[in-house]
Amino acid sequence: MSEHSQASSDFYRIDDLLTDEEREVRDRVRAFCDKEVSPVINDYWERAEFPFELVPKLAALNLAGGTIEGYGCPGLSTVAAGLVGMELGRGDGSICTFFGVHSGLPRSPCSGTRSRSGAGCRPWPGWSRSAPSA
Repeated sequence: MSEHSQASSDFYRIDDLLTDEEREVRDRVRAFCDKEVSPVINDYWERAEFPFELVPKLAALNLAGGTIEGYGCPGLSTVAAGLVGMELGRGDGSICTFFGVHSGLPRSPCSGTRSRSGAGCRPWPGWSRSAPSA
């Protein structure tokens, strides 16, 4: 369990409905935000700058591509992908937006059939750590 008590924040006992994988993804992103994002983000906001040094650390979470399977993407459940967005948004809205735009938006054509999308979809160096399975 994370430092955020379920008793004080999970009023509807949503945690009970999550799979172990979904809880692990949520807790991993929550820990990242608590350790890496929250301590520095206000200073960046005040300077109107983006914390680009967080990008490699964000990539190391190996979550880019969300629900897409293959092409170096993790193939998360839709719930786990939603939890990624929820926790990144809790850490900082601009980090969540950055991740969503650079992870899901340009990769969505890869989620179609091989005939529709396979030729142009390749793993992203730095974003994807596993070999493509397609």
